[in-house]
Amino acid sequence: MEIDNLISTLEQHIKNPEDGLPDDIFYFIGRNTPYVNIDLVVRDSEANILLIWRDDQHYGPGWHLPGGIIRFREQMTKRVEKVANGECGIIPKDITGPLEFFESIDTKQKERSHFITFIFSCRVDVSKTELKFGKDWLIRLEKTGRFFQFFPKEMIPLHWKYKKFFKKAPND
Repeated sequence: MEIDNLISTLEQHIKNPEDGLPDDIFYFIGRNTPYVNIDLVVRDSEANILLIWRDDQHYGPGWHLPGGIIRFREQMTKRVEKVANGECGIIPKDITGPLEFFESIDTKQKERSHFITFIFSCRVDVSKTELKFGKDWLIRLEKTGRFFQFFPKEMIPLHWKYKKFFKKAPND
């Protein structure tokens, strides 16, 4: 049967699904089924929330919560640890969750258009190894991040649902 041959060919290109999928297969699957992912509310000692700057073809420029797609046979808390360390360069403390979940569907997008997202929170102790510029802590790794007290207007639209996790701004 032809479909069996196609599946066999696809499987030959997937070395270990627990390590993630090749991009072309990842996007193919995402055009046919929702992605299951975690988003992470990382708070510092003053309850500010860490955001990462993103500028990509799917969502354009803006701030977003760190997050990641759950790999095959991966526990959600393991994905939280990997996102915190890999995307933010931090070791999370007091991981809590899932706090809640959201379903996001964007019918205008072909790629990355349907997510089932579980929200976790954790805290981080800001150390002397990070740089301070004014009131914001910057984490310099592959990505740039900042802690925010209030919800920034430059948040990517997909993450506007997280406004409730931030302190209310005086003019809100």
